[in-house]
Amino acid sequence: MDGRVTGITLIFPRPGDPDGDQKIPASFLLRYPALEEQFAYALIESCASQSPATRSEFVKCLPRGFYAFLDEAVPAKRRGMFGLSSLTTPVVNQFVTWLERVDPKSGKAVWAPKTRKQHLAPLTRFVEVLRRSRFASDLDPTLHMPRGLWPGAHRQQKPTRIIQRQEFERMYRACVAEVTSAVRAFADGQRLIAANRWRLPVDGTARGAYSDIGTCLSVIDDRFPGVVPTDAGLARVDPALARAVEEIHGSAMVLRRFHPTARDLVPFVLLLTVHYDYNPETILTCEQEDFPRVTVLGRERIGGRALKRRSGRRQMRSHAVTDDIDNSATLLEFVKIWTERLRRVAEPHIATRLFLFTLARGSRAPQAFASRQKSNGDARWIAALNSFCKDYNLRRFTLKQVRHTVHDHAHELFEGDLRMVAAIGGQRSAQVINDHYMSDAARERNLERLSGAQALMLRDRSMRHRADARRERDDGGDPGAATPGWICLDPYSSPMHGEVQGRLCQAYGRCPICPHAQLDTTSPVACARAHDLLARVDEALAAVISEAWLARWAQVRRRLVDYWLPRFPESVLSEARTLDMRRLPPLE
Repeated sequence: MDGRVTGITLIFPRPGDPDGDQKIPASFLLRYPALEEQFAYALIESCASQSPATRSEFVKCLPRGFYAFLDEAVPAKRRGMFGLSSLTTPVVNQFVTWLERVDPKSGKAVWAPKTRKQHLAPLTRFVEVLRRSRFASDLDPTLHMPRGLWPGAHRQQKPTRIIQRQEFERMYRACVAEVTSAVRAFADGQRLIAANRWRLPVDGTARGAYSDIGTCLSVIDDRFPGVVPTDAGLARVDPALARAVEEIHGSAMVLRRFHPTARDLVPFVLLLTVHYDYNPETILTCEQEDFPRVTVLGRERIGGRALKRRSGRRQMRSHAVTDDIDNSATLLEFVKIWTERLRRVAEPHIATRLFLFTLARGSRAPQAFASRQKSNGDARWIAALNSFCKDYNLRRFTLKQVRHTVHDHAHELFEGDLRMVAAIGGQRSAQVINDHYMSDAARERNLERLSGAQALMLRDRSMRHRADARRERDDGGDPGAATPGWICLDPYSSPMHGEVQGRLCQAYGRCPICPHAQLDTTSPVACARAHDLLARVDEALAAVISEAWLARWAQVRRRLVDYWLPRFPESVLSEARTLDMRRLPPLE
């Protein structure tokens, strides 16, 4: 060996993680010795505060992006001399051009806009870090890093697929059913243990000594105050007890009466994800103390303050406390009780976690979900969730999809108000929702709202502001109706003479004779509008020749007087007289 470094591995400590420290290969740094020390420093500084998943993707972008570009742009003989001073604005511009290159065979861009931004981001970050470091003097003072390239790249990516409503409801019902079953099984087990403590057999070898489930559970509780051993472990201590557990009562049934497996925790994790809207890593690695009980305006609530490691902020939530089986307080309290035996013997670094479990097969040592590089959770969680989907014939999904589905439901419920969605999801700004949490359905709803607003604007200008949708919405009416105060069942398919199919109806004043029109006879506003329309019809007689009035408005007046106005109760009519409202525009 000549003493040269042949490989580099970045090691990031992860205290309390069962999988230990995160190790990321970074030997690509050795390809350019003059950049090695500076870029290694910048890489460590940049990754120090990132989550494991973000850190892993950040490092991968370097050999795929900037270092791949250097391999093509810098001759092999000069690579040893390419240092920090060689990083100039023209080189950066060449890198941007390389990112935007087109495949000559397909004629399409090699990289999508989002991928280009990801590959440029590490270099931009490195320059920021190095300008504040002892290496600042090595940087070209005229170096300029471009900003704002490829606008809207985040909106061009394929959004996370949400869980369809029927599938989501099936998932939720399955979770509630499993939670109910788990609570009953555990409570039944505790009752049987308490009722059979006096029946502990003196001689376990006697025939049928453990055939009774209560006796079997009481013996296990007495001999194993921590975790329940495996079948092999039971056999070493008491072969008769092991046979009774395996052959008579069933290992899985006995185990879940003491503490959960990873599969048993799936419905609890899913329901709490729905309620708290935490991201996968946050919910899987949350602590018991992250859910304190608080009093708000004299009422007890269950809080939430789990740490989101990527941002370093605690995600604050609060829910009402009820006795419902799917209430957050009920779920959290039971999980804490169910995992209590495991906490007594768990390793100190995981003993405070909310979700502890043992494996159904293999080691029964208490375990916790790890903070892994995959955003969907560690292998144990993925296997447990897939088993849940298989048991209920559900299409496979991830925790990330559950969270995006909650956001989508909020987006629909609050009619696209991103501020409300951000408040529910705990994001700092509405822009984050727009950039990263917009489903295809949400985007389609936004386009529908935009097209609706455009149609109302065009009609408003065409009708010279006689049907002002803004005023109608303020009055609680139907903006689609051509006459304020009325309700239209199909404003884009008006049967009135002269109207165009597919265009908002513009038959102002003629709603009383339209078969699509409706009137809320319990609304004082609608009553006032109907009487005002009658007054405008009468006023139109003096403004137009009588033949034109008879042809256009006589039928409207007759319908108002004979059919619509008598339908209002006296109480509604009295309240309508007290309203101070702007009059309807004149008729033509």
